[in-house]
Amino acid sequence: MTDSKAHEEWGLSTTTPSDQLKLLNAIFYSSNLLSTSQQSYVRNLMQNVESDQQWGISAGSTNFYLKNGWLDEDDGWIINSIGYIPGNNGASDSYTIAVYTDDNSSMQNGENTIEKLAKSTSKILNK
Repeated sequence: MTDSKAHEEWGLSTTTPSDQLKLLNAIFYSSNLLSTSQQSYVRNLMQNVESDQQWGISAGSTNFYLKNGWLDEDDGWIINSIGYIPGNNGASDSYTIAVYTDDNSSMQNGENTIEKLAKSTSKILNK
């Protein structure tokens, strides 16, 4: 994850969708970096998010693990959503997904954009 930079204020850390996919793959697939108990811990957190935060990559899916983020900047909202969608046929149609947006006119606009992408992805991958 060479494009991620931790900040002392967690919400101001920076990353890329590519780095987030590397992290998600270490959480949801075989990993030399995380123990089974560490993977289980993070999976549990991502599966049990507050109901008001169940938006984003979860759109179009009934089973999901997710983490969302948002920040209101002077030039527009930064909205992101990452996670794992278990498939109906096991690992063959399961996938990790990371969507980042910026310059959104509102938080809702960013959420709507991500949800449209998530629904399209789900339709394509779960045929």
